[in-house]
Amino acid sequence: MKDLNILIVEDDSQKFLHIKNHILKNKEHAFSLFFMQANSVTDAINKIEEKQPDILILDISLPTFNISNNESGGRARHIGGVEILDFMDLMSICCKTIILTGYEAFLIENKPIDFINFKNELIEDFPNIIHDVLFYNSINANWKSKILEYIY
Repeated sequence: MKDLNILIVEDDSQKFLHIKNHILKNKEHAFSLFFMQANSVTDAINKIEEKQPDILILDISLPTFNISNNESGGRARHIGGVEILDFMDLMSICCKTIILTGYEAFLIENKPIDFINFKNELIEDFPNIIHDVLFYNSINANWKSKILEYIY
């Protein structure tokens, strides 16, 4: 069986653990899962360059740099995940990518855009990268079943 390397790009540690634990709890196959976490746009790009994941679970709203006691994370990026997609597209990096966001609307070029239209634009702009864009809610189970379909 093939091992799977999963990179979860998420700056909220509770959300990261919720996603990871959900995947592990529902593991259906004998292959091994290896998880990596990136907390920012820069961290994600570095990890993707270092070792391309088999599956990328990507938040959209991310800081530029990792937040620490000495670092504020740089500028908050409402759609920082798109910068990661742009990088992947530029470098011809293609791995199974699932966007997982808790936002129901976005502000793009000072214009509001709802989740469905944003999802459609992302899939149109990155057809070889994005497999799906899912709405994350800690209570709603829809994202939970869909993410397992892409992994297993």
